[in-house]
Amino acid sequence: MTGIPIDIQMPDFEVRCAILKMKAEMIGAEIDDKTVEYLADNIRTNIRDLEGELNRILAIAEMRGVPPYELIAEDDGIAAQNIITTKRRTASPKQVVEKVAKYYDLTSKDLYGTKRTKNIKNARQIAMYLMNEELGLSTVRIGTEFSKDHTTIMHGVKVIKTALKNDFRLREQITELREKIYSN
Repeated sequence: MTGIPIDIQMPDFEVRCAILKMKAEMIGAEIDDKTVEYLADNIRTNIRDLEGELNRILAIAEMRGVPPYELIAEDDGIAAQNIITTKRRTASPKQVVEKVAKYYDLTSKDLYGTKRTKNIKNARQIAMYLMNEELGLSTVRIGTEFSKDHTTIMHGVKVIKTALKNDFRLREQITELREKIYSN
């Protein structure tokens, strides 16, 4: 018996917004677009975390008797990052390189080095992709990290993005790596 391949990648911003609106509607809660967009922009780990934070912010808002958007307002007594517990967790570029290297049975020195053997090059490009997508680092900043030109970083990130469209195994690896990076 063969399985049906499914996309396990985290949905993009618009789909995350739609999921939040649908979930709020299902539980009979009213939520404004500003709050939906804030949650969709800040929760990028998985759907369970996305729905969990929606439930959490709705519960806090109800408890305080305020609309959800007041909880995320910059001038509110609660800092937004205290509301969003699963917001992009902090990881350093060095931690990303270490986790990717370990995952692929390599060393950090391999990834920072200049060898271009396929396994090292692929792992290096994945690390570049994760730094760009997960840490939000610019290609220039990533280039500095790897002692490479930013155009090399742009190419590496593009290679991974393109491969993710059709390579289900790579998607699984990226998902596993994200979990490892954020699990400390």
